[in-house]
Amino acid sequence: MTTLAVILLLAALQEQPQTKEPQPQEPKPIPKDSVEILTTGCVKGKSFSAMGPREDGLRRGPDVRGRTFRLNGPKDLMKDVKTNDGHLVEIDGIVRRQDLAEPLGGRFGGTRVTVGAPNNGGSPVASPMNGPMTNVVYMDITMIRSLADSCRVPGHE
Repeated sequence: MTTLAVILLLAALQEQPQTKEPQPQEPKPIPKDSVEILTTGCVKGKSFSAMGPREDGLRRGPDVRGRTFRLNGPKDLMKDVKTNDGHLVEIDGIVRRQDLAEPLGGRFGGTRVTVGAPNNGGSPVASPMNGPMTNVVYMDITMIRSLADSCRVPGHE
């Protein structure tokens, strides 16, 4: 009888669910219409101005130097964005490829020139589709890391 009790006790202990350690979440796959970017730059409010790849040359995605992005992300990352306002940071994020495509035309000095007429139906009144917010590129950030307390880049003062 004692042997039967021991066997039943061992069987009951084996059936109890084991406490599992939380497994790290796998990163979400990057959508096919998007690209991951790892670059450095300055944060001002919720805007990020890209200055170029990291000093060690490690770069992910296209060179976005000189581009400005509107930052989106989870609350904890956006809190870090607010904390790093005015700082030089390294950001990893995802941007739609279509948003990175340059319009036909180019830059001449500080002026952007594009080919084609504005799409406002020939109306002399400016269309809201041609307003300042139409060319905003959004970046969904996955990581932000502070590099310096100011946006001055060493060696470029």
